Amino acid sequence: MKYKFYHPLRVRYVEMDPQQHVLFSQYLNYFDLGLTEYTRAIGYFYPEMVASGVDMFYVKAECDYKGRAYFDDLLHVHTRIGHIGNTSFTFE
Repeated sequence: MKYKFYHPLRVRYVEMDPQQHVLFSQYLNYFDLGLTEYTRAIGYFYPEMVASGVDMFYVKAECDYKGRAYFDDLLHVHTRIGHIGNTSFTFE
């Protein structure tokens, strides 16, 4: 299995575009949700991270679209750490 962690997400109507599928930019919000829920699941809470003097910034985002998602679809937002460096890390 490529990804062990996922967070279930039900598509809301507000996330739709005029063609009645998920607006393409909304997927970046889903990525952020995946990151937030992943760090929560491993016990690495953002407020504690900032209090310890560490913060993170998005510097790059990529998305390969495989298909459309529609209102009320149940999506699984899979997340994992792809790389840990000296001053950065990559989530996939």
